[in-house]
Amino acid sequence: MFIHAIASHEALQNTLQETLLQSGLSLTTSKVRGPDQGLQPWIEHTLHEAAAGDVLLIDIPLKTSKDDLSALQTWLSTRPDLHVMALCEDNTPSFLLQAMRSGVREVLA
Repeated sequence: MFIHAIASHEALQNTLQETLLQSGLSLTTSKVRGPDQGLQPWIEHTLHEAAAGDVLLIDIPLKTSKDDLSALQTWLSTRPDLHVMALCEDNTPSFLLQAMRSGVREVLA
């Protein structure tokens, strides 16, 4: 199992790396996108690198959450073998339902 991450800023990327290392895990790939950048171009590259059973950690900023979930749904329909965990400040029931419909397995708010 490999862990891939897409964060919206470097501080979060560093925190993810440190937290995983403390747990005896490491990131296989880690990318930083701008907080206003959509997920689509980033996820295309990452999903091509990921193998069955890999974990994808995705930071979903509030500004781009609707578009990000739409991009995830499109890509995960062809890759249901990936385990996606979303990091987002939005923990409303409507967001959680939308995330599950998109193929996200866990949401950490």
